[in-house]
Amino acid sequence: LLKGSIFDIFEIGILDYVTIVRTKFSNFKNKKECEADKKQLHNENENIANIVRSCRNVIYVDNPPTNIQIIDEEDEETVITNKKIRDRSRKIMLDYLDEACMVNYFKLKTWDQIRKPIAEYLESNCEDVPPELEKNQEVQTLIKITESFCSII
Repeated sequence: LLKGSIFDIFEIGILDYVTIVRTKFSNFKNKKECEADKKQLHNENENIANIVRSCRNVIYVDNPPTNIQIIDEEDEETVITNKKIRDRSRKIMLDYLDEACMVNYFKLKTWDQIRKPIAEYLESNCEDVPPELEKNQEVQTLIKITESFCSII
């Protein structure tokens, strides 16, 4: 699935910066359960295993709903419990991002040159892409990657 893809062709290494977030995982606090699920993802389906192996990591969280219609005391308790679970999940995500992004974060090689034209283009609400961005191979690669991911999702 990923071999020969746009990621390989342009060798930008973006998958080193991609983290899969596994949601609705009720045992997210149990490290053994998370590891068992990760192992299962590696063994279950070859396409999924390739995706999981090519990414940075898999993070486990649970984000149960908090917008439940409250009819009785049990519903109130459910909302309170769900908020606590969401807070714990949020902390896991923020801690991971803090650690993972502190030293190593993705930056285009030509970012310093293209940052200003991109900002001007976005502020102008113009349909026409500036020539310096149109010619930039990294920008074109990111556009293609975005299109590829949008079609997968």
